[in-house]
Amino acid sequence: MAAALEAFRDVRLRYTTGLSSEVDVSVTQDQLIESLVRRLNATVDVNITYARLLRELLPVPRDPAQPMQPQLQLQVSSTARP
Repeated sequence: MAAALEAFRDVRLRYTTGLSSEVDVSVTQDQLIESLVRRLNATVDVNITYARLLRELLPVPRDPAQPMQPQLQLQVSSTARP
């Protein structure tokens, strides 16, 4: 995404100095928007995957009215001191 943003800044500067056309600006702007959309989709995918992982590790009842009963286990060492 940083490369797309830098390319857009570059073509915009070239356009203001007359070295580039509106078509170049439009194409570069489209590429920047596509890059931002890909980044947003990747962020959403990561968040969905994280939520699924948490759901697997910390199971909760499907019925919201049902009380949650976490399954915690305490491991006691055989060398514990009184």
